[in-house]
Amino acid sequence: MAGLLPSHIIRERFLQQAAKPVMLDGPRVTPADLPTAAPRSFGNRPRVRGSLLGCIPIACQVGDRRLSCTLAALLKKFVGPTFQSLKRRGRTENDRLRASALAGVGATPMVWTSSTRLLRRPRGDTMANGNHIRRIGLLTGGGDCPGLNAVIRAVTKSAVARHDIEVFGIRDGFLGLIEDRIHPLGFDDVSNILDRGGTILGTSNKADPSRFAVGRDAHGDPIFEDVTSRVVDHVATHRLDAIVCIGGDGTMSGAARLADHGVPIVGIPKTIDNDLMHTDVTFGFDTAVSTATDALDRIRTTAASHHRVMLVEMMGRNAGWLTLHSGAAAGADVILIPEIPYSLDVVCDACVRRSKKGRAFTIVAVAEGGAPVGGSVVVDHVVHESPDPIRLGGLSEVLCAQIAEQTKLESRATILGHVQRGGRPTARDRVLGTMFGQHAVAQLVSGELNRMVAMRDGSLTTVPLAEVADKQRLVPPDDPLLDACRAIGTCFGERT
Repeated sequence: MAGLLPSHIIRERFLQQAAKPVMLDGPRVTPADLPTAAPRSFGNRPRVRGSLLGCIPIACQVGDRRLSCTLAALLKKFVGPTFQSLKRRGRTENDRLRASALAGVGATPMVWTSSTRLLRRPRGDTMANGNHIRRIGLLTGGGDCPGLNAVIRAVTKSAVARHDIEVFGIRDGFLGLIEDRIHPLGFDDVSNILDRGGTILGTSNKADPSRFAVGRDAHGDPIFEDVTSRVVDHVATHRLDAIVCIGGDGTMSGAARLADHGVPIVGIPKTIDNDLMHTDVTFGFDTAVSTATDALDRIRTTAASHHRVMLVEMMGRNAGWLTLHSGAAAGADVILIPEIPYSLDVVCDACVRRSKKGRAFTIVAVAEGGAPVGGSVVVDHVVHESPDPIRLGGLSEVLCAQIAEQTKLESRATILGHVQRGGRPTARDRVLGTMFGQHAVAQLVSGELNRMVAMRDGSLTTVPLAEVADKQRLVPPDDPLLDACRAIGTCFGERT
Protein backbone atom coordinates (compact mmCIF):
# COMPACT_ATOMS: atom_id res chain seq x y z
CA MET A 1 0.00 0.00 0.00
CA ALA A 2 1.36 3.39 -0.98
CA GLY A 3 2.89 5.40 1.84
CA LEU A 4 3.83 2.46 4.08
CA LEU A 5 7.47 1.67 4.78
CA PRO A 6 9.04 -1.80 4.97
CA SER A 7 8.99 -3.37 8.42
CA HIS A 8 12.77 -3.18 8.86
CA ILE A 9 12.69 0.60 8.29
CA ILE A 10 9.82 0.94 10.76
CA ARG A 11 11.88 -1.02 13.25
CA GLU A 12 14.91 1.23 12.73
CA ARG A 13 12.86 4.38 13.17
CA PHE A 14 11.29 2.96 16.28
CA LEU A 15 14.68 2.15 17.77
CA GLN A 16 15.95 5.62 16.93
CA GLN A 17 13.00 7.47 18.41
CA ALA A 18 11.47 5.30 21.10
CA ALA A 19 14.01 2.69 22.22
CA LYS A 20 15.53 4.68 25.02
CA PRO A 21 16.35 2.20 27.84
CA VAL A 22 13.76 2.07 30.58
CA MET A 23 14.92 1.90 34.18
CA LEU A 24 13.32 -0.72 36.39
CA ASP A 25 11.51 0.61 39.44
CA GLY A 26 10.70 -2.81 40.86
CA PRO A 27 12.51 -5.04 43.34
CA ARG A 28 16.25 -5.59 43.02
CA VAL A 29 17.32 -8.63 41.05
CA THR A 30 20.51 -10.63 40.72
CA PRO A 31 22.45 -11.18 37.47
CA ALA A 32 21.11 -14.75 37.41
CA ASP A 33 17.56 -13.42 37.25
CA LEU A 34 18.14 -11.56 34.00
CA PRO A 35 18.11 -13.41 30.66
CA THR A 36 20.45 -12.12 28.02
CA ALA A 37 18.62 -12.91 24.78
CA ALA A 38 15.13 -12.57 23.39
CA PRO A 39 13.23 -15.88 23.31
CA ARG A 40 12.44 -17.45 19.97
CA SER A 41 9.59 -19.65 21.18
CA PHE A 42 7.68 -20.47 24.38
CA GLY A 43 6.95 -24.17 24.19
CA ASN A 44 3.43 -24.50 22.85
CA ARG A 45 3.00 -20.73 22.78
CA PRO A 46 3.25 -18.88 19.45
CA ARG A 47 6.65 -17.67 18.37
CA VAL A 48 7.27 -13.97 18.98
CA ARG A 49 9.95 -13.39 16.34
CA GLY A 50 9.23 -10.11 14.60
CA SER A 51 7.54 -8.52 17.61
CA LEU A 52 8.89 -5.16 18.70
CA LEU A 53 9.00 -6.60 22.23
CA GLY A 54 12.23 -8.31 21.23
CA CYS A 55 13.79 -4.98 20.29
CA ILE A 56 13.04 -2.90 23.39
CA PRO A 57 16.13 -2.72 25.60
CA ILE A 58 15.74 -2.77 29.39
CA ALA A 59 18.44 -1.34 31.66
CA CYS A 60 18.77 -2.29 35.32
CA GLN A 61 21.19 -1.41 38.10
CA VAL A 62 22.28 -4.49 40.08
CA GLY A 63 24.62 -3.43 42.84
CA ASP A 64 27.51 -1.67 41.10
CA ARG A 65 26.76 -3.29 37.76
CA ARG A 66 24.51 -2.03 35.01
CA LEU A 67 22.87 -4.91 33.14
CA SER A 68 20.61 -4.97 30.10
CA CYS A 69 18.34 -7.35 28.28
CA THR A 70 15.27 -7.21 26.05
CA LEU A 71 11.68 -6.71 27.16
CA ALA A 72 10.56 -9.97 25.54
CA ALA A 73 13.24 -11.88 27.46
CA LEU A 74 12.21 -10.21 30.69
CA LEU A 75 8.61 -11.14 29.99
CA LYS A 76 9.52 -14.79 29.63
CA LYS A 77 11.61 -14.82 32.77
CA PHE A 78 9.21 -13.12 35.15
CA VAL A 79 5.72 -13.47 33.68
CA GLY A 80 5.61 -16.97 32.21
CA PRO A 81 1.98 -18.21 32.37
CA THR A 82 0.49 -14.74 31.82
CA PHE A 83 2.59 -13.95 28.74
CA GLN A 84 -0.21 -14.65 26.25
CA SER A 85 -2.48 -11.89 27.58
CA LEU A 86 0.46 -9.52 27.93
CA LYS A 87 1.57 -10.24 24.39
CA ARG A 88 -1.87 -9.35 23.10
CA ARG A 89 -1.64 -6.06 24.99
CA GLY A 90 1.83 -5.64 23.59
CA ARG A 91 0.55 -6.02 20.05
CA THR A 92 -1.95 -3.23 20.66
CA GLU A 93 0.84 -1.06 21.99
CA ASN A 94 3.05 -1.99 19.07
CA ASP A 95 0.37 -0.89 16.62
CA ARG A 96 0.33 2.48 18.29
CA LEU A 97 4.11 2.68 18.24
CA ARG A 98 4.20 1.77 14.55
CA ALA A 99 1.83 4.61 13.81
CA SER A 100 3.97 6.94 15.93
CA ALA A 101 7.13 5.87 14.10
CA LEU A 102 5.55 6.46 10.70
CA ALA A 103 4.36 9.88 11.79
CA GLY A 104 7.73 10.76 13.26
CA VAL A 105 6.32 11.09 16.76
CA GLY A 106 8.31 9.89 19.77
CA ALA A 107 6.81 7.03 21.77
CA THR A 108 6.02 7.12 25.47
CA PRO A 109 8.28 4.82 27.52
CA MET A 110 6.77 1.73 29.05
CA VAL A 111 7.45 0.73 32.64
CA TRP A 112 8.12 -2.46 34.57
CA THR A 113 6.97 -1.97 38.16
CA SER A 114 7.37 -3.85 41.39
CA SER A 115 3.91 -5.44 41.11
CA THR A 116 4.57 -6.97 37.69
CA ARG A 117 2.70 -4.34 35.71
CA LEU A 118 3.80 -4.40 32.12
CA LEU A 119 3.16 -2.10 29.18
CA ARG A 120 1.26 0.36 31.36
CA ARG A 121 1.93 4.04 31.85
CA PRO A 122 1.91 5.34 35.40
CA ARG A 123 -1.43 6.88 36.16
CA GLY A 124 -3.82 7.57 39.01
CA ASP A 125 -3.00 9.11 42.36
CA THR A 126 0.07 8.53 44.48
CA MET A 127 -0.14 7.00 47.92
CA ALA A 128 1.98 8.16 50.81
CA ASN A 129 4.54 5.47 50.05
CA GLY A 130 5.02 6.81 46.52
CA ASN A 131 3.39 3.92 44.63
CA HIS A 132 0.83 4.67 41.95
CA ILE A 133 -2.77 3.56 42.39
CA ARG A 134 -3.81 1.84 39.16
CA ARG A 135 -6.26 -0.95 40.01
CA ILE A 136 -8.51 -1.74 42.94
CA GLY A 137 -10.73 -4.71 43.71
CA LEU A 138 -14.22 -4.34 45.14
CA LEU A 139 -16.19 -6.98 47.06
CA THR A 140 -19.35 -7.27 49.16
CA GLY A 141 -19.18 -9.80 51.98
CA GLY A 142 -21.53 -11.23 54.59
CA GLY A 143 -25.30 -10.90 54.42
CA ASP A 144 -26.84 -8.64 51.81
CA CYS A 145 -28.63 -5.42 52.69
CA PRO A 146 -30.14 -2.40 50.93
CA GLY A 147 -27.59 0.20 49.89
CA LEU A 148 -24.83 -2.13 48.69
CA ASN A 149 -25.32 -1.13 45.07
CA ALA A 150 -25.19 2.55 46.03
CA VAL A 151 -21.72 1.96 47.49
CA ILE A 152 -20.56 -0.12 44.49
CA ARG A 153 -21.71 2.71 42.21
CA ALA A 154 -19.98 5.40 44.27
CA VAL A 155 -16.68 3.53 44.54
CA THR A 156 -16.57 2.67 40.84
CA LYS A 157 -17.60 6.05 39.48
CA SER A 158 -15.40 8.13 41.79
CA ALA A 159 -12.39 5.86 41.20
CA VAL A 160 -12.76 5.98 37.41
CA ALA A 161 -13.93 9.56 36.90
CA ARG A 162 -11.94 11.45 39.52
CA HIS A 163 -8.82 9.32 39.96
CA ASP A 164 -8.47 7.40 36.66
CA ILE A 165 -8.30 4.09 38.51
CA GLU A 166 -9.45 0.76 37.13
CA VAL A 167 -12.01 -1.09 39.25
CA PHE A 168 -12.44 -4.86 39.31
CA GLY A 169 -15.50 -6.49 40.84
CA ILE A 170 -14.98 -9.62 42.93
CA ARG A 171 -17.88 -12.04 42.80
CA ASP A 172 -19.48 -13.37 45.99
CA GLY A 173 -17.22 -11.72 48.54
CA PHE A 174 -14.13 -13.56 49.76
CA LEU A 175 -15.29 -16.64 47.86
CA GLY A 176 -14.56 -14.79 44.62
CA LEU A 177 -11.06 -13.97 45.83
CA ILE A 178 -10.49 -17.60 46.75
CA GLU A 179 -11.84 -18.95 43.44
CA ASP A 180 -10.38 -16.12 41.29
CA ARG A 181 -13.70 -14.78 40.00
CA ILE A 182 -12.70 -11.20 39.27
CA HIS A 183 -13.87 -9.01 36.38
CA PRO A 184 -13.65 -5.34 35.34
CA LEU A 185 -16.27 -2.82 36.46
CA GLY A 186 -17.01 0.29 34.46
CA PHE A 187 -19.54 3.11 34.27
CA ASP A 188 -22.03 1.05 32.30
CA ASP A 189 -21.88 -1.78 34.83
CA VAL A 190 -22.90 0.46 37.73
CA SER A 191 -25.39 2.72 35.97
CA ASN A 192 -29.02 2.68 37.16
CA ILE A 193 -28.33 0.56 40.26
CA LEU A 194 -28.61 3.24 42.94
CA ASP A 195 -32.15 2.27 43.94
CA ARG A 196 -31.71 -1.49 43.62
CA GLY A 197 -31.58 -3.75 46.66
CA GLY A 198 -29.06 -6.54 47.10
CA THR A 199 -25.67 -6.47 45.39
CA ILE A 200 -24.80 -6.87 41.72
CA LEU A 201 -21.53 -8.52 42.77
CA GLY A 202 -23.15 -11.23 44.85
CA THR A 203 -22.06 -12.10 48.37
CA SER A 204 -21.27 -15.00 50.69
CA ASN A 205 -21.21 -15.34 54.47
CA LYS A 206 -19.49 -18.72 54.49
CA ALA A 207 -16.06 -17.99 52.96
CA ASP A 208 -13.20 -17.08 55.28
CA PRO A 209 -9.77 -17.41 53.61
CA SER A 210 -8.12 -18.25 56.93
CA ARG A 211 -10.60 -21.08 57.58
CA PHE A 212 -12.10 -22.28 54.32
CA ALA A 213 -14.01 -25.54 53.95
CA VAL A 214 -12.32 -27.55 51.18
CA GLY A 215 -14.23 -30.80 51.62
CA ARG A 216 -15.61 -33.25 54.15
CA ASP A 217 -14.04 -36.10 56.06
CA ALA A 218 -15.35 -39.66 56.40
CA HIS A 219 -17.77 -38.56 59.13
CA GLY A 220 -19.23 -35.77 57.02
CA ASP A 221 -17.56 -32.99 58.98
CA PRO A 222 -16.01 -30.11 57.00
CA ILE A 223 -12.26 -30.03 56.44
CA PHE A 224 -10.81 -26.54 56.86
CA GLU A 225 -7.67 -25.08 55.34
CA ASP A 226 -5.99 -21.69 55.39
CA VAL A 227 -6.11 -20.51 51.75
CA THR A 228 -4.94 -16.97 52.40
CA SER A 229 -1.88 -17.53 50.21
CA ARG A 230 -4.20 -18.38 47.32
CA VAL A 231 -6.01 -15.07 47.81
CA VAL A 232 -2.72 -13.17 47.90
CA ASP A 233 -1.68 -14.86 44.64
CA HIS A 234 -4.94 -13.89 42.93
CA VAL A 235 -4.55 -10.29 44.07
CA ALA A 236 -1.04 -10.26 42.59
CA THR A 237 -2.16 -11.96 39.36
CA HIS A 238 -4.75 -9.25 38.72
CA ARG A 239 -2.26 -6.58 39.84
CA LEU A 240 -4.65 -5.04 42.36
CA ASP A 241 -3.20 -2.26 44.47
CA ALA A 242 -5.88 -2.53 47.15
CA ILE A 243 -9.19 -4.20 47.97
CA VAL A 244 -12.28 -2.25 49.03
CA CYS A 245 -14.22 -4.56 51.34
CA ILE A 246 -17.88 -3.75 52.00
CA GLY A 247 -19.30 -5.71 54.90
CA GLY A 248 -20.08 -6.16 58.56
CA ASP A 249 -18.01 -7.32 61.51
CA GLY A 250 -17.27 -10.72 59.94
CA THR A 251 -16.07 -9.17 56.69
CA MET A 252 -13.97 -6.59 58.54
CA SER A 253 -12.39 -9.35 60.63
CA GLY A 254 -11.49 -11.28 57.47
CA ALA A 255 -10.20 -8.11 55.83
CA ALA A 256 -7.98 -7.38 58.83
CA ARG A 257 -6.40 -10.83 58.51
CA LEU A 258 -5.74 -10.21 54.80
CA ALA A 259 -4.14 -6.88 55.71
CA ASP A 260 -1.80 -8.77 58.07
CA HIS A 261 -0.68 -10.77 55.01
CA GLY A 262 0.19 -7.63 53.06
CA VAL A 263 -3.03 -7.04 51.09
CA PRO A 264 -3.92 -3.32 51.32
CA ILE A 265 -7.53 -2.89 52.48
CA VAL A 266 -10.10 -0.13 52.83
CA GLY A 267 -13.31 -1.16 54.62
CA ILE A 268 -16.85 0.22 54.31
CA PRO A 269 -19.32 -0.59 57.14
CA LYS A 270 -22.46 -2.48 56.06
CA THR A 271 -25.01 -4.27 58.19
CA ILE A 272 -28.67 -4.08 59.08
CA ASP A 273 -27.61 -4.93 62.65
CA ASN A 274 -25.74 -1.61 63.10
CA ASP A 275 -23.28 -3.41 65.38
CA LEU A 276 -19.90 -2.40 63.95
CA MET A 277 -17.50 -0.77 66.38
CA HIS A 278 -16.38 2.87 66.09
CA THR A 279 -19.09 4.02 63.69
CA ASP A 280 -22.36 5.57 64.79
CA VAL A 281 -24.28 4.07 61.89
CA THR A 282 -23.90 1.55 59.09
CA PHE A 283 -25.69 1.75 55.78
CA GLY A 284 -28.56 -0.73 55.44
CA PHE A 285 -29.72 -0.11 59.01
CA ASP A 286 -32.14 2.68 58.15
CA THR A 287 -33.89 0.63 55.46
CA ALA A 288 -34.17 -2.41 57.74
CA VAL A 289 -35.68 -0.26 60.50
CA SER A 290 -38.20 1.16 58.03
CA THR A 291 -39.11 -2.35 56.81
CA ALA A 292 -39.51 -3.74 60.33
CA THR A 293 -41.49 -0.69 61.44
CA ASP A 294 -43.87 -1.12 58.51
CA ALA A 295 -44.34 -4.78 59.43
CA LEU A 296 -45.15 -3.87 63.03
CA ASP A 297 -47.66 -1.28 61.85
CA ARG A 298 -49.40 -3.92 59.73
CA ILE A 299 -49.37 -6.47 62.56
CA ARG A 300 -51.04 -3.93 64.84
CA THR A 301 -54.24 -3.84 62.75
CA THR A 302 -54.76 -7.60 62.85
CA ALA A 303 -53.79 -7.75 66.54
CA ALA A 304 -56.46 -5.16 67.37
CA SER A 305 -59.07 -6.96 65.27
CA HIS A 306 -58.55 -10.35 66.94
CA HIS A 307 -57.60 -9.10 70.44
CA ARG A 308 -54.32 -10.98 70.40
CA VAL A 309 -50.81 -10.79 71.76
CA MET A 310 -48.67 -10.51 68.64
CA LEU A 311 -44.94 -11.20 68.78
CA VAL A 312 -42.75 -10.03 65.88
CA GLU A 313 -39.18 -11.38 65.74
CA MET A 314 -36.38 -9.41 64.10
CA MET A 315 -32.78 -9.99 63.12
CA GLY A 316 -29.76 -8.47 64.81
CA ARG A 317 -27.94 -11.47 66.29
CA ASN A 318 -26.46 -10.39 69.63
CA ALA A 319 -27.23 -6.68 69.19
CA GLY A 320 -30.62 -5.09 69.78
CA TRP A 321 -30.31 -1.95 67.67
CA LEU A 322 -32.76 -3.03 64.96
CA THR A 323 -35.44 -4.25 67.40
CA LEU A 324 -35.04 -1.22 69.67
CA HIS A 325 -35.36 1.36 66.91
CA SER A 326 -38.15 -0.31 64.95
CA GLY A 327 -40.03 -1.18 68.15
CA ALA A 328 -39.81 2.41 69.33
CA ALA A 329 -40.86 3.74 65.92
CA ALA A 330 -43.92 1.45 65.81
CA GLY A 331 -44.90 2.01 69.43
CA ALA A 332 -44.41 -1.61 70.51
CA ASP A 333 -45.74 -2.28 74.02
CA VAL A 334 -42.93 -4.72 74.89
CA ILE A 335 -39.40 -4.67 73.42
CA LEU A 336 -37.03 -7.54 74.18
CA ILE A 337 -33.36 -7.10 73.22
CA PRO A 338 -30.25 -9.24 73.93
CA GLU A 339 -28.62 -6.58 76.10
CA ILE A 340 -31.47 -6.79 78.64
CA PRO A 341 -32.34 -10.37 79.75
CA TYR A 342 -36.10 -10.59 80.27
CA SER A 343 -38.30 -12.17 82.91
CA LEU A 344 -41.20 -14.19 81.52
CA ASP A 345 -43.37 -13.16 84.48
CA VAL A 346 -42.76 -9.46 83.79
CA VAL A 347 -43.66 -9.87 80.09
CA CYS A 348 -46.83 -11.81 80.92
CA ASP A 349 -47.86 -9.23 83.55
CA ALA A 350 -47.51 -6.46 80.94
CA CYS A 351 -49.82 -8.33 78.54
CA VAL A 352 -52.43 -9.06 81.22
CA ARG A 353 -52.31 -5.50 82.56
CA ARG A 354 -53.06 -4.07 79.10
CA SER A 355 -55.92 -6.52 78.66
CA LYS A 356 -57.50 -5.52 81.98
CA LYS A 357 -57.27 -1.83 81.10
CA GLY A 358 -59.37 -2.41 78.01
CA ARG A 359 -56.54 -2.49 75.53
CA ALA A 360 -57.45 -5.60 73.61
CA PHE A 361 -54.04 -6.37 72.13
CA THR A 362 -50.31 -6.25 72.84
CA ILE A 363 -47.43 -5.83 70.39
CA VAL A 364 -44.14 -7.48 71.42
CA ALA A 365 -40.98 -6.70 69.41
CA VAL A 366 -38.52 -9.56 69.91
CA ALA A 367 -34.83 -9.63 68.97
CA GLU A 368 -33.65 -13.02 67.74
CA GLY A 369 -30.73 -12.90 70.18
CA GLY A 370 -32.83 -12.22 73.27
CA ALA A 371 -32.78 -14.58 76.24
CA PRO A 372 -34.50 -14.92 79.62
CA VAL A 373 -32.70 -14.17 82.84
CA GLY A 374 -30.40 -17.12 83.50
CA GLY A 375 -31.40 -18.74 80.20
CA SER A 376 -29.84 -19.12 76.77
CA VAL A 377 -30.57 -18.02 73.22
CA VAL A 378 -32.70 -20.05 70.83
CA VAL A 379 -30.63 -21.56 68.01
CA ASP A 380 -32.41 -22.21 64.73
CA HIS A 381 -29.61 -24.20 63.06
CA VAL A 382 -25.84 -24.50 62.70
CA VAL A 383 -23.87 -23.90 59.50
CA HIS A 384 -20.60 -25.71 60.15
CA GLU A 385 -18.82 -24.27 57.09
CA SER A 386 -19.45 -20.67 58.16
CA PRO A 387 -17.02 -18.53 60.18
CA ASP A 388 -20.04 -17.70 62.37
CA PRO A 389 -21.83 -21.08 62.43
CA ILE A 390 -24.63 -20.30 64.92
CA ARG A 391 -27.89 -19.11 63.31
CA LEU A 392 -30.32 -17.68 65.84
CA GLY A 393 -34.08 -17.72 65.45
CA GLY A 394 -37.31 -19.00 66.90
CA LEU A 395 -37.43 -17.13 70.22
CA SER A 396 -40.77 -15.52 69.35
CA GLU A 397 -42.39 -18.93 68.81
CA VAL A 398 -41.06 -20.25 72.12
CA LEU A 399 -42.18 -17.12 73.94
CA CYS A 400 -45.57 -17.14 72.20
CA ALA A 401 -46.38 -20.59 73.55
CA GLN A 402 -45.24 -19.60 77.05
CA ILE A 403 -47.33 -16.42 77.10
CA ALA A 404 -50.44 -18.22 75.82
CA GLU A 405 -50.09 -20.92 78.46
CA GLN A 406 -49.45 -18.54 81.35
CA THR A 407 -51.92 -15.74 80.49
CA LYS A 408 -54.59 -17.68 78.56
CA LEU A 409 -54.49 -14.86 75.99
CA GLU A 410 -54.59 -15.77 72.33
CA SER A 411 -51.05 -15.24 70.97
CA ARG A 412 -49.37 -15.41 67.58
CA ALA A 413 -45.75 -15.15 66.45
CA THR A 414 -44.33 -13.74 63.22
CA ILE A 415 -40.69 -14.04 62.18
CA LEU A 416 -39.77 -11.34 59.68
CA GLY A 417 -36.59 -13.12 58.58
CA HIS A 418 -34.93 -12.09 55.35
CA VAL A 419 -37.64 -9.65 54.35
CA GLN A 420 -35.66 -7.20 56.50
CA ARG A 421 -32.69 -7.50 54.14
CA GLY A 422 -34.55 -6.97 50.89
CA GLY A 423 -36.16 -4.14 49.00
CA ARG A 424 -35.11 -0.72 47.79
CA PRO A 425 -32.85 1.32 50.06
CA THR A 426 -34.22 4.42 51.73
CA ALA A 427 -32.99 7.86 50.67
CA ARG A 428 -30.80 8.02 53.77
CA ASP A 429 -29.06 4.72 52.98
CA ARG A 430 -28.49 5.80 49.36
CA VAL A 431 -26.90 9.06 50.51
CA LEU A 432 -24.87 7.36 53.26
CA GLY A 433 -23.68 4.65 50.86
CA THR A 434 -22.63 7.25 48.30
CA MET A 435 -20.69 9.21 50.92
CA PHE A 436 -19.02 6.08 52.31
CA GLY A 437 -18.00 4.90 48.82
CA GLN A 438 -16.50 8.20 47.73
CA HIS A 439 -14.69 8.68 51.03
CA ALA A 440 -13.22 5.18 50.86
CA VAL A 441 -11.65 5.89 47.46
CA ALA A 442 -10.36 9.27 48.65
CA GLN A 443 -8.70 7.63 51.65
CA LEU A 444 -7.25 4.90 49.47
CA VAL A 445 -5.52 7.26 47.05
CA SER A 446 -4.20 9.37 49.94
CA GLY A 447 -2.46 6.35 51.42
CA GLU A 448 -4.85 5.70 54.32
CA LEU A 449 -4.87 1.92 54.03
CA ASN A 450 -6.00 -0.91 56.31
CA ARG A 451 -8.69 1.32 57.78
CA MET A 452 -12.49 1.38 57.76
CA VAL A 453 -14.61 4.37 56.82
CA ALA A 454 -16.85 5.49 59.69
CA MET A 455 -19.43 8.10 60.61
CA ARG A 456 -18.79 9.65 63.99
CA ASP A 457 -20.63 12.64 65.42
CA GLY A 458 -22.01 13.42 61.98
CA SER A 459 -18.61 13.51 60.24
CA LEU A 460 -16.82 11.03 57.99
CA THR A 461 -13.60 9.59 59.35
CA THR A 462 -11.61 6.34 59.35
CA VAL A 463 -10.57 3.89 62.05
CA PRO A 464 -7.96 1.10 62.00
CA LEU A 465 -9.32 -2.28 60.89
CA ALA A 466 -7.65 -3.91 63.88
CA GLU A 467 -9.91 -1.92 66.20
CA VAL A 468 -13.03 -3.17 64.40
CA ALA A 469 -12.11 -6.81 63.79
CA ASP A 470 -13.68 -9.49 66.01
CA LYS A 471 -15.69 -6.92 67.98
CA GLN A 472 -19.39 -6.06 68.20
CA ARG A 473 -21.09 -2.83 69.23
CA LEU A 474 -24.02 -3.50 71.56
CA VAL A 475 -26.76 -1.21 72.89
CA PRO A 476 -25.25 0.47 75.98
CA PRO A 477 -27.31 0.64 79.20
CA ASP A 478 -27.37 4.45 79.03
CA ASP A 479 -28.58 4.69 75.43
CA PRO A 480 -30.96 7.69 75.21
CA LEU A 481 -33.60 5.72 73.32
CA LEU A 482 -33.86 3.20 76.17
CA ASP A 483 -34.57 6.01 78.61
CA ALA A 484 -37.13 7.58 76.27
CA CYS A 485 -38.99 4.29 75.84
CA ARG A 486 -39.06 3.62 79.58
CA ALA A 487 -40.42 7.12 80.19
CA ILE A 488 -43.48 6.41 78.02
CA GLY A 489 -44.17 3.04 79.61
CA THR A 490 -42.52 0.55 77.24
CA CYS A 491 -41.73 -2.76 78.93
CA PHE A 492 -38.27 -4.34 78.41
CA GLY A 493 -39.04 -7.44 80.46
CA GLU A 494 -36.79 -6.35 83.30
CA ARG A 495 -37.70 -6.29 86.98
CA THR A 496 -37.67 -2.80 88.44
